[in-house]
Amino acid sequence: MDKIVNNLFWTTYKNRIPLYTIVELTYRCNLFCKHCYIPQHYRTKTELPTEKVFQLIEEISSLRGLYLTFTGGEPFLRKDIFELINYAKQKSFYVTVFTNGTLIDKKIVKKLKSVNVDRIEISVYGNKDVHNRFVRCNVFDKVVESAKLLKKEDINVCLKTVLTKENFKDYEFLKNLAKSFGVVLKTDFVISAKIDNDLSPIELLLSDKELKSLIKKENINIANECQNFNNFV
Repeated sequence: MDKIVNNLFWTTYKNRIPLYTIVELTYRCNLFCKHCYIPQHYRTKTELPTEKVFQLIEEISSLRGLYLTFTGGEPFLRKDIFELINYAKQKSFYVTVFTNGTLIDKKIVKKLKSVNVDRIEISVYGNKDVHNRFVRCNVFDKVVESAKLLKKEDINVCLKTVLTKENFKDYEFLKNLAKSFGVVLKTDFVISAKIDNDLSPIELLLSDKELKSLIKKENINIANECQNFNNFV
């Protein structure tokens, strides 16, 4: 299987095929995560209209892309999100929606099932206090509720985290939380400056010493467990 996967990645690389594509549908968001690279004043910027996103999906499809992730900002703030998922599914994409999980309710879960979304990825950064402090909103309980709703309806769920100076001590908690739901925890260590060149998020980066200690202590396999090391060519 590893050989087949490696051949697939090598073929897509040689032929410049966008195997994985991430589409940022909006800069709008209802949270204020400390590590976010989107400045608050960008949240009012004009979004691509539905038809333009359709055209983008068509273009990616023509280039033989396979995996499509819709993200933001918060993608569920777009009223056309289900139209976009449905259109991408019609083009035979494996569709993932990366969300903060705060807007998901029974109505949204029902719609997600109707458009056959392949996976929902939900951000979580630690226990209740750590998570709420990190996103600057009291939403941890809602995130947990959303994950449970999705699991109950047999929708593929994945928890995602970025480990920083403020939450790396909660890694064990995050692993156990994912295990309690019977889902995968995807881990990332990468933090970027804001797109207006504000460097403040960089202050959250783990030091080399902290990172090495965490990897050794938790026996983290970088190649297998970390988002930015194994998901893109």
